[in-house]
Amino acid sequence: MEGVVGVFQPILGLVGGWVFGPWYGMLYGAALALASIPLWSNAMGFSWPANISGLLTGLAIAALGGAIRRAWDRSKEKTRQLQELNETLAQARSKLQRSEKLAFLGEMAAGVAHELNQPLTTISMSAEMGMLDLANKQPAIVREYLQTITGQTERAAAIIH
Repeated sequence: MEGVVGVFQPILGLVGGWVFGPWYGMLYGAALALASIPLWSNAMGFSWPANISGLLTGLAIAALGGAIRRAWDRSKEKTRQLQELNETLAQARSKLQRSEKLAFLGEMAAGVAHELNQPLTTISMSAEMGMLDLANKQPAIVREYLQTITGQTERAAAIIH
């Protein structure tokens, strides 16, 4: 059972490195390992080479534990940043969809306005010409204008429908 302490020193170093970071973790691991030597040496035996190698291994593992912890923390921060970016992207997509809908409605309204403007212009011109011809007492021509007005009114109603 010689050198049992050497097994626990790396474990203490890893825990210390994870909890306290590499430098404080190495100090923590070394302090606990050194403090545990008298306890374990009385119960299990003591070997300087095993304990020194365990202490050195514990220090290296404490540094590794700290590096793993920093990577873990960076990973959590990057995950949080990605979540924020995803939320921003979702909001941008929503705004884009609304903009596309509004653009479509604008184009549709412009098309309807254009289509309605044609029969309304014809109706207006036919009514004006009919009033002039009515003043000149030409009822047959006025009848043609009234038929044009009726036809264009039906066309406008069909566009709206």
